[in-house]
Amino acid sequence: MLFGAVCVVFPETSGRYWRVMFPGTLNVFELAELDLRAVARTEFFVEKQLGKTFQDPIPPCNYYSWPDQPGLTRPALAIQPEQVVDISSMMTVDGTLTWDVLDGEWIIHRMGLTPTSESAPACG
Repeated sequence: MLFGAVCVVFPETSGRYWRVMFPGTLNVFELAELDLRAVARTEFFVEKQLGKTFQDPIPPCNYYSWPDQPGLTRPALAIQPEQVVDISSMMTVDGTLTWDVLDGEWIIHRMGLTPTSESAPACG
């Protein structure tokens, strides 16, 4: 996915009006949608799950490195590890999930990688 969602996290801020600027871009892009949310998100989550990859065979050594994102000021927004339910064993080889869902609101997050048989030099 070359053109996908971009998730940028800002420190908690309040305001009535917002002005969005993209300095240094020379206006060489198209913006399809801007979605501001007051929820916790993982910054650059698409890239971190390899949803957008470098377009040449060997990326620069720092291509998959990201700066630290701002921390949460409201810990209640964080996922509590003791509330995470691992349902991996309930998925069949063909990807079918059979699970007696518990009451509540759930988000199912599935990630996987497939080897490409390509090797690249280690960064160092």
